[in-house]
Amino acid sequence: MEQKQVRHDGALGVDAVTFQDVERHFPNHVHSHYVIGLMDKGLRTLTCQNRSHTLSPGDILLLGPGISHCCDGQPMSYRALLIGEETMDRLGRELADLPGPPVFSPPVVRDEALFQALSQFHTQIMEGGSLLEREVRRKQAQIDALLDEWFAHPNNNYIRKILK
Repeated sequence: MEQKQVRHDGALGVDAVTFQDVERHFPNHVHSHYVIGLMDKGLRTLTCQNRSHTLSPGDILLLGPGISHCCDGQPMSYRALLIGEETMDRLGRELADLPGPPVFSPPVVRDEALFQALSQFHTQIMEGGSLLEREVRRKQAQIDALLDEWFAHPNNNYIRKILK
């Protein structure tokens, strides 16, 4: 039997949704928000902008607002983060210096580390983790990425040796 849970995080402006044992066909439709989906179980065919993509466990679905798509196939379990365009625009500017909201292409990607990070974020919202805890983890990830980039520069290798 199909089950659906939704949790809204007002501080972040993000909805977390969990679908379990979905058997139905999703006819062609659009969303007014961004969808970042996590495929947990089943095989589905996503048709997006006249192209077919296979969704399998571990895949990440990335759809922007207004992108026409439909989905059919085996029963699935699926989680999603639904993010409004204004929120995504703000996040894009703050985190990636984007001039506007991101445009995702292709709509289906496989990246194990990203899948795990998004899964953890989804779980935190579903369980109601505090905004402060999430913000600290987000900032730590930014700092780690900057340090990795900095240490990658040949002139900074001596510091890496010192820290070992």
